[in-house]
Amino acid sequence: MSSSYTILVGSGTREITTLKFTPPSSSSSASLIVSATLEVGHHPGWIEKHPSKPSFVFANIEEIVPDADPGEGELIVLKVDEEGQGAVIGRARTGGEIPAHFWVGESEVVVANYFGPSIIQIPFTPNEPYLFSSAAHTVKFEGKGPNPNRQTMSHPHQVYHHPSREELLVPDLGTDRVYRLLKDDTKDGYWTLRDQISVKPGSGPRHVVVHDEIIYIVAELTNEIIAYTLPPITTEESPKPVHIKTVSSLSTTPAPEALGAEILFSHPTNHIVASNRKSGHPLGDQISVFTPHPNFELVGEIRTGLDQIRAMQFSEDGKWLIAGGVKNGGVKVYEWNGSADGGWGKEVASVFVAVPTDFVWL
Repeated sequence: MSSSYTILVGSGTREITTLKFTPPSSSSSASLIVSATLEVGHHPGWIEKHPSKPSFVFANIEEIVPDADPGEGELIVLKVDEEGQGAVIGRARTGGEIPAHFWVGESEVVVANYFGPSIIQIPFTPNEPYLFSSAAHTVKFEGKGPNPNRQTMSHPHQVYHHPSREELLVPDLGTDRVYRLLKDDTKDGYWTLRDQISVKPGSGPRHVVVHDEIIYIVAELTNEIIAYTLPPITTEESPKPVHIKTVSSLSTTPAPEALGAEILFSHPTNHIVASNRKSGHPLGDQISVFTPHPNFELVGEIRTGLDQIRAMQFSEDGKWLIAGGVKNGGVKVYEWNGSADGGWGKEVASVFVAVPTDFVWL
């Protein structure tokens, strides 16, 4: 009998949903069911678990009081069991409007406030009160881009921790920059802005992923993936990132309203995987598959039947990929084999969840 997976789903509602996924076996098909829901607050859009204590799960609350002015956001921490059942045990304000994303370290959480525009570093401890707002540290950003509808101010959209060194990368959709931050041990371990990558004007960098010292940037506004070298920052004279290549994130001409969304790296198959939303294709939004540098190119796709994919996540063993459509709901799990002859991802199970925006495999 196949063992099952527990998955938490963040959303544009007031709930975090728990799913149970049982992979297919020789005697039965896969199943994906809703096993629990928990009301936590307005739009828990991004969720992450602690890197070494997975019973602690964090979520952003976009507005403490919906439609308030200003609509300050909140970070919450939940304690959950192996079945995905749990409760909120801690809260901290993010000091900015619409927190869009965050990264969880061993003893801190760094949140990106989309309308901050800022990131805030909030200390965490596995004991009460869990989150320490009084000791938080904020880094603010300024600037704008050429798009008059989307880039009138800075919009930090993600906090990404480099996979092999102490560096944070913050793509800013509003200013066409990716900020690079290092920890300053002379200032209580605060993350400090040290450098930035200026990308194509009007591209709107949304999310990034790093592999083999190459950074791949999803350009939300131009539906592109932009690759740069990413040498470490050691001194003021350290080599600067160099642009390698820019490719379309779609295999067909995008609809005028199409937007790039998420980017991941598939370690088992050595591929870059990017999602796109509002593509206008009759077969639904596309998950695109790329080979990494030096042969950085589009090599496959999944037509999902979903509308407005935002986040998607691989299971920790890399065997399964989950994605959801914000418009009209719906979540699908794909068997990930990275094989062109078998399709890049075979859909094995689906279930309805309203406005799914992010996923955590427990």
